[in-house]
Amino acid sequence: ERISDAFLGVDNQYQIVYANKKAELLFAKDEQKKLLGTEVHDLFADQQSEAAVAIRDAFETREYVYLEAWLEKFGKWFELNIYPSASGLSVYLRDISTRKNALLELHASEEKYRLFFENSLDGILLTNGEGDIYAANPAACDIFGMTEEEICTLGRQGFLDESDMNWAVFF
Repeated sequence: ERISDAFLGVDNQYQIVYANKKAELLFAKDEQKKLLGTEVHDLFADQQSEAAVAIRDAFETREYVYLEAWLEKFGKWFELNIYPSASGLSVYLRDISTRKNALLELHASEEKYRLFFENSLDGILLTNGEGDIYAANPAACDIFGMTEEEICTLGRQGFLDESDMNWAVFF
């Protein structure tokens, strides 16, 4: 009862025999419906879901299983740590929806940036203030007639005349 994760004790017949208060709060739809005595698979909308398959795998192999899974029935992402024992399974669940959604948004943003960078008709160089070039998009490679590696090796000094009196205007 002292742990912050939801905890389920599952016997070898897939029945939930113990649920801590966190699990009751997370999964019980109302006070009348308790988790005890229900099948652990009832927590999952689909018997073929990643989580349901992981539970079956843990029973069959008797090996620890870690999984991050979307539980459709609850509309949330969960981290599952499934520990088999002779008497069944110990299942620790943590709601990771906030972290997982932020990560998915980050990946989507990175993909948009990558597509913009790679498909732009304008030459784009990713640089720092010291003149190092970290990346060049395909348009920049075409403009300079060089590979990305060649452009990055040359750095800004390979393309710009820093002795030009207009140079100071930019820095």
